[in-house]
Amino acid sequence: MKPKLAASISTPVRLHFVEHVYEWWKGLPPELKVRVVSLFYAYNCAIAAEWEWDAFYQQYMVFDGLFRLHADLTSLTTKTSHKGRFAILCSAYGIPLNESLVDELYKARNNLFHEAMWAGAMIGHRTAGQNDHYYPHHLARLNARLLCAITAYRNSFTASVWWAMGHFLFQEPRNES
Repeated sequence: MKPKLAASISTPVRLHFVEHVYEWWKGLPPELKVRVVSLFYAYNCAIAAEWEWDAFYQQYMVFDGLFRLHADLTSLTTKTSHKGRFAILCSAYGIPLNESLVDELYKARNNLFHEAMWAGAMIGHRTAGQNDHYYPHHLARLNARLLCAITAYRNSFTASVWWAMGHFLFQEPRNES
């Protein structure tokens, strides 16, 4: 699997991002601090997953964790369908939404979580789907944007499409919140 962030980012911007996230993190309640660190850790573990279904499973776990973090930060109820969480998060953080891809990801999630099937086949076997191998990559790119945006580090990267392959510029935000 091993998706890459696919962002063009300079060393000074990397340092600025880490400093920003640390300052943001210091203002969180202790229980949220632990969850934020866990989300960043889980995101990186998901990138290292070998199997597409496993990477997707782990990235979806991160996505769900990000939704819960968003709900806790905004006092939003978590009683929202898994499919509806995409629209809520994308809208809240100015991230473009691809509804047809969300439908595919949602169906892949349900098949994997509820039937232990990956894209119409048994886990670990060749799949019937033509696009299933892209799903963990798409979700990893969405999660990368959400991880940045939820920490109030919004820039052109967080506002870029997450379903396209290629590199995106990652620069300091114009106006930090």
